[in-house]
Amino acid sequence: MTKKRVFMLGAGFMQGVAIRAARALGCTVVAADGNPSAVCAAEADEFVCIDLKDTARLIDYARYLQQNGGLDAVFTAATDFSAAVAAVAAACGLRGHTLEAALNATDKVRMRECFRKTGVPSPAFIELTAADLAAPADRFVAADNLPYDDAGAATADTLERRLGELAGRFPLVVKPVDNMGARGCSLVKNLSELRKAAATALQYSRSGRAIVEEYIEGSEFSIEGLIFGGRLYITALADRHIFFPPYFIEMGHTIPSECTQDIADEVISVFERGVHALGLTDGAVKGDILVRNGKAFVGEIAARLSGGYMSGWTVPYSCGLDITAAALTLALGGSPRLHTCGKDSFVIPLKQNCPFVSAERAWISIPGQVASVSGLEAARAAPFVKDVFPRAGAGDTVVFPQNNVEKCGNVLSAAPSRREAVQASEAACRKIVLRLRPHVAETDAFLAELHSPAEQQIFPPNFLQFTEPLAGAETAAKVAVEVLATAPAADSKGQRSGGSSAASSAFFDRLLADAVYEEKESFVLPCFLAAALGTACDLQGRSLRELLHQALEEEPGLASILGISGSPERSAVSALSSRKSRGSSSLDIQRKNGYWKALIRGGLQGLLYRYDCEKV
Repeated sequence: MTKKRVFMLGAGFMQGVAIRAARALGCTVVAADGNPSAVCAAEADEFVCIDLKDTARLIDYARYLQQNGGLDAVFTAATDFSAAVAAVAAACGLRGHTLEAALNATDKVRMRECFRKTGVPSPAFIELTAADLAAPADRFVAADNLPYDDAGAATADTLERRLGELAGRFPLVVKPVDNMGARGCSLVKNLSELRKAAATALQYSRSGRAIVEEYIEGSEFSIEGLIFGGRLYITALADRHIFFPPYFIEMGHTIPSECTQDIADEVISVFERGVHALGLTDGAVKGDILVRNGKAFVGEIAARLSGGYMSGWTVPYSCGLDITAAALTLALGGSPRLHTCGKDSFVIPLKQNCPFVSAERAWISIPGQVASVSGLEAARAAPFVKDVFPRAGAGDTVVFPQNNVEKCGNVLSAAPSRREAVQASEAACRKIVLRLRPHVAETDAFLAELHSPAEQQIFPPNFLQFTEPLAGAETAAKVAVEVLATAPAADSKGQRSGGSSAASSAFFDRLLADAVYEEKESFVLPCFLAAALGTACDLQGRSLRELLHQALEEEPGLASILGISGSPERSAVSALSSRKSRGSSSLDIQRKNGYWKALIRGGLQGLLYRYDCEKV
């Protein structure tokens, strides 16, 4: 019997699940990818290097396959190329969404127009092109958007008129119309920020267009399903966890969602209306849904299976459904058996039905170059952890993420309860440490941009976050205000000016100058840090206490800095407070203060980096 053949668009890591599922169904897989070294290319029966943006060439190759051995399905998962799948399917007479529907689900402006015409709740929007941003940005004063001259005023008026009703509804969201993974997406508070964000979004757009949308502040959900035979089957509903404004960084998702039944019904209803509005009728569908005050709005809907480790991993972990195999069966012309949650029939895998909860969480880094990675095996060995997927290793350059492809790795768990699943993934992420090469300009620049507690959330945020007022903060804040009064204005994007950085540095200089060193739980620390051992946490959820213990495990040489019992410098560290007044230990004080600043700004990585720089 001749095997069926599947043309798989994409051979990256996320498409590996689909390649393996197709082969498990007894199919021959021909994979196409623009990267000749795509990580899952070897798992396909055949591989061809084709740029997935080259739809015409994909169609030609699909026809070649059809005429030379046959072709039974075209498929993708977790890529931007569902429209290419639909074009190939249409050209070869294969099953799938229509090309028109797939284009509606790929282009965000077309998508919003479909929703507007059919009354599906979604954010108000306008489209921008480079022509709308033609005026030079330096005609505007960042602080208040006041034009320097009449020409600038005319340009500001033009952009404001282009925004229409949105001009009075800041903050707004700016995105490229045709990209994924939050690339080029940001939140803006005024016209000046909008101009800069739109220019960035245009760089990420294949068609050179951006979309500006109303900001819907509330809960966010990922939803997925299969539609065929006139019915939409909801196969997943997950909570999304978004951080680090003005960007939209998904630090993980948890499935099934813990939302109430009323909210689940509202999300599913609006998603289904959106699917029909786009004309999607035959294949996989996924959506991002926003909920504000109990009312759902469609963020986006795509004509494919989800990425972000959801369709290939957390969906089957939580409800037992191999959604990838089901979607492939549908593309091959069959009728998938959608047995979920251990049942002999289909039930929507909501929290009351799912036997397990699966949590996906990410770990991130401060900017720099990775020297080594530790803790991966310990993370993999942790209870309930299913997978640990590093994205950054030794020799790689890392940044504080501004989109979802700049994170350093992900942990997936599955457990009988939400609490166990979430704790497992988050604890596993905390075990993983990226140690950075010393004396790298990008790391130095990041650590120099120390934020005061009042500004600690400004992007990129301090890695160590204080949740309670610091002892001595009032006096230090007065010093910072005096410095800021003589400094330049802050950057319009929310990035801090040199004056703001100097003010924050002055804040911590004064705080440290006034601090008395205390011995607490075997550490000798400035009093405000000693008081925050159990309350301050880093961005991965480590308490300051946990962070310091982990730092010592990673680098025992830090014992001399932290004043650990038995270390040669313990008595010297303990005596710092009394010696300061005599001026005899200014170099010691300055050295220690450098460590505390690196700890606050860069967390565990900052502390290790400071040590490694000093050691070198």
